[in-house]
Amino acid sequence: MVGTRVVNITNNETGYLNEKSNSIPLILHVDDEPLILKAAQRHFRNRPFQVLQAQGAMEALNLAKRFRFDMAVLDISMPRVDGFELMKMLRKQQFGLPVLMLTGLSCDEALYFSVAYGCDGFLEKPFDPQRLEHEIQSVLLKRRQLRREHTHLQPTGFIQIDAPQIIETLKI
Repeated sequence: MVGTRVVNITNNETGYLNEKSNSIPLILHVDDEPLILKAAQRHFRNRPFQVLQAQGAMEALNLAKRFRFDMAVLDISMPRVDGFELMKMLRKQQFGLPVLMLTGLSCDEALYFSVAYGCDGFLEKPFDPQRLEHEIQSVLLKRRQLRREHTHLQPTGFIQIDAPQIIETLKI
């Protein structure tokens, strides 16, 4: 692991905190470039979230077995397993994990693939650290709002389906 950082905060000014548990959001940051990880690590000091960093997909997947993340920040272009494939693997372990992609690809190409693969956003490299933090805030805020909206939804029972009737209707 490149770096693990724990931040203690005492207030909820930024809106990052989970309102029910007051837990500090945990972010997975994966990039194969050590300089990018080191720069991000310096920037994320004294921020109201924790960041665990991995230098590749296998290390990231191992971390995902041990920790429940609130979001992931992934590099698209990595050796062996690219960011999109890693996103699929992570979401199998942690359903619905929000993902922000970092990319050196052209903006149009990154946008196309980000939308196609269901990413929550992307930034081009080199990126401005304040812009990255803003994107992280945005994704965490959306996640918190979705959780709040869906806490009232509870299963009410089972629906009985007549499969042969549906097959006949659809002419399958």
